[in-house]
Amino acid sequence: MKNKMIVFMLILFVMPKLTAFSQNRNVVWVHGLGGDGTAWQHYATIFENERKIVSTRPTYTTTSGLSPAATQLMNSWTNTTSTNIGIGHSMGGVVIREVDRITNSNEKRFGGFITIASPNYGAPISANVLNGNANSVIATAMDKLGAGPLSEFFIQIGLPWTIISGWTTTQVTNLILNNVAFMSSATNNSLKEGSTPMTTLNNFNSTAYKISIIAEETTPVHWRMAGSMFYGANSGNTPGDEKMVQVANEIRGVYNSRYNSHKAYDKELNWILDPVGTALHVFLANEWKKGRDWMDQSETIWKSLIKATQSVTTYEWKWVAKKKDCGKPYLPPKLPHQGDEDPLLPPKGTLCWEWEWKLVPVTVTTHHKSDGLLPVYVQELKGASGSNRYVIDHANHMELKNMSYSKKPNGQAYDGTRNTLNAIFNRSDWFKTDKKNN
Repeated sequence: MKNKMIVFMLILFVMPKLTAFSQNRNVVWVHGLGGDGTAWQHYATIFENERKIVSTRPTYTTTSGLSPAATQLMNSWTNTTSTNIGIGHSMGGVVIREVDRITNSNEKRFGGFITIASPNYGAPISANVLNGNANSVIATAMDKLGAGPLSEFFIQIGLPWTIISGWTTTQVTNLILNNVAFMSSATNNSLKEGSTPMTTLNNFNSTAYKISIIAEETTPVHWRMAGSMFYGANSGNTPGDEKMVQVANEIRGVYNSRYNSHKAYDKELNWILDPVGTALHVFLANEWKKGRDWMDQSETIWKSLIKATQSVTTYEWKWVAKKKDCGKPYLPPKLPHQGDEDPLLPPKGTLCWEWEWKLVPVTVTTHHKSDGLLPVYVQELKGASGSNRYVIDHANHMELKNMSYSKKPNGQAYDGTRNTLNAIFNRSDWFKTDKKNN
């Protein structure tokens, strides 16, 4: 009798959950910075056709900061069913988490959520936008990229400004500017690392089921992200991110070609026969070199802005030799860890050496993977277990919204977003979402 009662209680407890999971589940697809309800249309349509889900794609204002955005989403989505799934890209993931934080336990909008390439611990670039570093980088880029074409334009009348394969310097740098232009001061202040809103959010102990999807892009990350922004998913049967890499290489090739053609005049005989003309060619070569060198350094510059590359000065204890006047030739003392090896050859004359143990500044550079906008270390939700951490490689921040034309470096078709969400929906836990043919 006791065993029958236990079975009966289990049925009462489990059956409602099985029924809920076998029925349509609400999935709320939340867009990121600068987006709207159309941002998730591609995958929302795919999974609504394949799975037992009902998709909702709300729109919120991304320029007013985190708190107003979360309030707007909370007020537009009032369904409190415990099986609701929130899927947020970029800022959208953080907004879902903030909604979870500000709602009472009996008013939760989401039973669980998935953040995709979200600045869960702040967007490092926000501080560089606020302090003007981003604008300074853009201004420098425009100056260096414009040096060659402008110099040649004014010196050789008739050479078109759009010499760079139909692209002007302004168009090139605007692609970089657009990566940060849609981030308002209010949003930057909310999303920057260490801000009060981000600290408050990350101090909140959420009881919701949670998964973080991390995106890692292949080099050059900045051109790939710019390509996905400018061209979308594809351009003439070429993935958008690949297209911009091709364009960037063409631009770099033009700068290098112009540099080499002028540099070829830099010969001793030309300086003798035509010093003025040769000097002009050398000047033009150096102007084109500025743009070529910037193209070569641009990824490093961008990764520094988003803090995917960080240089930190630290201090280490080291033995440091210093000279002193001993009045006679003197052998340097042995260091304890060096055994019988002399650290330095005996000095000549009356100078001798002594060793002191002191703190010495050391610069350490750390390179992090990123999606072209956010380093991996801010994307990953630390509250999620290892099994709730997924990585979509060869994907940039903007590409994630539609990877239907994306390819791996070996040319293999690769829809990382669709594959990853399918894997999550196929799980046997809370995130399990049945297919329609089941």
